[in-house]
Amino acid sequence: MLVDLHNHTLHHSMDSGLTLDALLARAKERGLDGVCLTEHNAVWKDTARLEEAAARYGVAVFRGMELSTEYGHVLAYGLSAFHPAMLRFDGLCQAVESEGGVLVLAHPQWVTTDRRPGRDLLASSFHGIEVLNGEIANDSNGYVTSTARLLGLFETGGSDAHSLEAVGRCATRFHSPVASDEEMVRELRAGRVTAVRLHPSHNGLGPSKE
Repeated sequence: MLVDLHNHTLHHSMDSGLTLDALLARAKERGLDGVCLTEHNAVWKDTARLEEAAARYGVAVFRGMELSTEYGHVLAYGLSAFHPAMLRFDGLCQAVESEGGVLVLAHPQWVTTDRRPGRDLLASSFHGIEVLNGEIANDSNGYVTSTARLLGLFETGGSDAHSLEAVGRCATRFHSPVASDEEMVRELRAGRVTAVRLHPSHNGLGPSKE
């Protein structure tokens, strides 16, 4: 099952130009089985709307969040709501521990802060690393992949889509079907996933302007 684990829409991310409908229509065109909405510091609450859209387009919709912490951008899956305390990494870790979620270091090749998590912090506090990101050049992930494998962290792929052109560049293959946020988190925690690149990436670091 192919799920793009990193997407933003204009409904909750100010830097995105994608509507939910446009995202799902393009995901269907590109052969994705599902997408995860990882809005900036926000979790979708209107689950009824997501369920209706998923049924209409035939694409599963999951919920996550991308948070801006002192260690850079972190993808969180399995959290029910955003709280300002999560913008501090220790607060985010507490929330994930409490709710049984997972933390994934987003696009580690793209430096967004002066502080970056070292190997000790990665091994102790993260569950996975986004080794493939649709906004980062195709040949820049070798060191990231080797680090994930050295530390025993699972590897994900996500398009980091903010525009229609970016949808479906990268995805995560789940070895077993998942039908809910809870099942997605369970499979991620078990490491039963593989990062895959589906289309050429934007040749740079950071969101494209396409």
